[in-house]
Amino acid sequence: MSPFFKNAQVYSLRRNDVIDTSTIENQLVSQAFKPCAAQDRESVGWSPVVGELFALTQGNNLLIKWQTEEKLLPSTVVKEEVAKRAVAREEMLERRLKKTERDALKDEVIHAFMPRAFTRQKFAFLWIDLDNSRVVVNTSSAKQAENILALLRKSIGSLPVVPFTLESPMSLTAKEWLATQSLPTPFHTGDSVRLAGVIEGSGSVAYTKSEIFSEEVFTNIESGKIVAAIGLNWNERISFKIDDGLSITGIKFADILTEQNNDISREEVAVRFDADFLLFRSEFNEMFTALVAALGGEAKYA
Repeated sequence: MSPFFKNAQVYSLRRNDVIDTSTIENQLVSQAFKPCAAQDRESVGWSPVVGELFALTQGNNLLIKWQTEEKLLPSTVVKEEVAKRAVAREEMLERRLKKTERDALKDEVIHAFMPRAFTRQKFAFLWIDLDNSRVVVNTSSAKQAENILALLRKSIGSLPVVPFTLESPMSLTAKEWLATQSLPTPFHTGDSVRLAGVIEGSGSVAYTKSEIFSEEVFTNIESGKIVAAIGLNWNERISFKIDDGLSITGIKFADILTEQNNDISREEVAVRFDADFLLFRSEFNEMFTALVAALGGEAKYA
């Protein structure tokens, strides 16, 4: 896995003292990932980032890796087997099965099939940035990010984080950008924008790059639609999409960045990974700082 995040759910860390860089390695090991046992539906834990290291530390920055394994048991397979067994049971009893009996039969089938089910594994990096009091999770799903943070909270005892929030809604600021056809330097529009009505169920409409500054987009904005998501490009170095919940997805780094450490041999895995993480966080922080400024600044907490 590359340390260049493809997605980012960003959280503000309210207190840095809950993270102890000297003990976090052992705390993560205590919740190390283990494959699913025979009857487990899912297993989650931390796995080494590189080599045997569970926490890659660079000064006040840490990178850790979440892992999950899930048993795949298609509902159609279960349904077919339950139906087959139900027919046989009803013939034996000479009556139709009650709902409770069918439910018990379903549990029986799941129990029998679980040890033979295929498994699927997922991984996600989590970056703790104590210099900026932020936690960034490499996932496009806010729900999955919360699950990962819950495991970290369990591992270290406390994790006072809140979703990163802007002083002014992103949707309103981006709406002004489109209305004036002007973005703050060094940003420019990316490959898409999605507009949505303010009333639930009123629908949304997406536009591609060639249509972003079109008359149709302007008309929709004038009629009251807000910007639900917009594609942006920062300094010709990083492109991404950001939505009104501040989920940053589809992050792409310019070749000039991803190839910057090519002088390090691929055989030096740990050295290259460490250098790439340093490069990633430096570029991301610069971009994110500019993005927050362009969107009106972070909300102030009491």
